[in-house]
Amino acid sequence: MKVVLLYGKSGSGKTTITEELVRRYPDCFNIIRSYTDRPRRYVGEEGHIFVSRDEILSILDDESRVVASTVYGDYFYCSVIDQFVGGGCVNLYVVDLRGVRDMLEFQVLHPELCLELYIVEVRREDISVCSSRSCRDVGGFVFSGFDKDVFFNDGSVDVGVGVLFDMIFGFFVGGEEKV
Repeated sequence: MKVVLLYGKSGSGKTTITEELVRRYPDCFNIIRSYTDRPRRYVGEEGHIFVSRDEILSILDDESRVVASTVYGDYFYCSVIDQFVGGGCVNLYVVDLRGVRDMLEFQVLHPELCLELYIVEVRREDISVCSSRSCRDVGGFVFSGFDKDVFFNDGSVDVGVGVLFDMIFGFFVGGEEKV
């Protein structure tokens, strides 16, 4: 089961990237939305699954299903393994660094799930890609392990969103389609 973890500072474009990939390729990508007991900031807000405090505490009680969890202020956020899909579909999950650590730990604790984790740091100025899998060179960017940043092509940091779409679609789905 392939899981792409996108992390970065607020406003760096993580959610926009995931939503656009699903909009363009709905049969190829699945967005993991965290459960939260935080109230919506505005009518119609999406991006999370909004539940009551009792509901999220019930979810968190079933530790065998929880893949990542965190607390911001007075509110809980978490995701569960039931949200992830296999069958060639790539799961996209916007997380913070704790979410990255939680997913790496979950992968170790549950080898039977055959999770392939890819960690993508999204920044306004550049995009770095890391992988929890073995080292490899792929199409102009290099995967060299989770502990090293990897830059595109000649180290350029001016990578457009269209390049990121092509990279994610081409590498994680295996298609040749251009955006």
